[in-house]
Amino acid sequence: MMKHAFQIRHVLIAAGFLMVGASGHAQVPVANAPDPAPAQNLSPQDEILELKKIIGGLTDRLGKLEKVVREQQQKPQPEPAPPPAATGGNAEAAASKPKPAGALLDSILGEKKAKPPQLENIYDEGFWFVGPHDKLKMGAILQIDDRYFLGGSPGDDTFQIRRARLYATGVLGEKWGYMLMPRWDRGTAGLHFAWIESQHLPWMRVRVGQFKEPYSLEGVNSDLYLDFDERSTWVANMVQIEDIGAMIYGKLFDEHVEYGVGAFNGRGKDRSDTNDEKEISAQLTFVPFRTSNEELLQDLYISFSGSVSKMEDDLRNSSFQTGAQTPFLTFAGGVDPQGDKERASAEIEWFAGPASVRGGAHHGRLNDLHLGSTQADFNIEGWTVSASWLLTGEDKPRNKPVKPKADFNPAKDGWGAFELATRYDVFEADPQLVRQGFATGTTCVNTFTVGFNWYFNKNMVLKLDYQNASFAGPVVFNGESVVDENTLTGRMQLEF
Repeated sequence: MMKHAFQIRHVLIAAGFLMVGASGHAQVPVANAPDPAPAQNLSPQDEILELKKIIGGLTDRLGKLEKVVREQQQKPQPEPAPPPAATGGNAEAAASKPKPAGALLDSILGEKKAKPPQLENIYDEGFWFVGPHDKLKMGAILQIDDRYFLGGSPGDDTFQIRRARLYATGVLGEKWGYMLMPRWDRGTAGLHFAWIESQHLPWMRVRVGQFKEPYSLEGVNSDLYLDFDERSTWVANMVQIEDIGAMIYGKLFDEHVEYGVGAFNGRGKDRSDTNDEKEISAQLTFVPFRTSNEELLQDLYISFSGSVSKMEDDLRNSSFQTGAQTPFLTFAGGVDPQGDKERASAEIEWFAGPASVRGGAHHGRLNDLHLGSTQADFNIEGWTVSASWLLTGEDKPRNKPVKPKADFNPAKDGWGAFELATRYDVFEADPQLVRQGFATGTTCVNTFTVGFNWYFNKNMVLKLDYQNASFAGPVVFNGESVVDENTLTGRMQLEF
């Protein structure tokens, strides 16, 4: 306020001097203007005295105004009440309400101008920058593992950075989505997600770039919200999860149906295609009771997936691995894939209060493998079933973080949320793979996992998994022959 008063004082003084200067110049005639009244015959000295009197009077009034402004600033200001809707009589009342002194001075000086829209910076499960038409979220993911081999298993105990990722995702112009996520997983740098999508049609979005292909509920669910440290054996080895391509996806019939179909290189992350063939992958998920009055069945998901692709990768000396990265089935050096790889899966997910149940049956087929003069096709089957229970009573969300009823804070008797989970999964390849010399090792692995998850808050969780992998035949690893593997894995996870 004092700044405005100071400016007015100088404006008045400048106006006085301008008037003095104007008295010594000829007047400029204005077209069609009435004749001016005859001026009094005053000397220049008298005119200056008269102007000084006028300026002095205005200065006195300005001093009084400054005093009133200071008194108003020293008074405590009450919280402003929300303005009434500007319609009808309320609009007239709002217009007739006197303006504060500061607003009046601003309007007099013409200094109060409309500000351009500003980005708002907030935190909500990530750092958000929100504008009138654009949104940007920035976040990070960090998973630190500690793995121990038990019972004489020949693997090496180790700490490792399982996942370390930064990401930026958002919407431009209200209808264009994007995501960029570099990764540093297990010490290897690369690009995890890089995609752009059109969100103009709510029932059909179009996405291009590198992202998760529409195959398998277990595959498309985030790594962060799995009940266990790693995916089941069949999905981990037969589904590349992320790939480069294009996809359409969406929800239909009041979100009772979810679908996705796309074309991809078929070679996984960061890898270009080596021929004109593309992998075609599709997924169809039904949510039959989503709007049912029976809450127990509202979160039941039944899903079917399928894909076909030209096998391009060199299978020579490549391996299928356990969750602890132990190779149990290794292809021979002379294997030459010349056909297609086919996959089909049927899965179910069910969430009810603190409980969840998942299951899946999987089929894979490697066609036209060559080894010297021998040609053969091989099936690779798998199935899994798992269940989890939040002991502290929170609802189990689908593909979202668990939010404890009380975050971990021992000083305030807060201990977070506790969860128990268990899973049994089977990987079974055609025994002829080994018998005909296409691979060495074992073609069947039965894996039993027990997990304990401690959610400190919605951003941090500690996971502990005990896993027993039982091999149908001996597996040679680190120079030792073993028929099973026992591991204990701890993971500290941060997400924001």
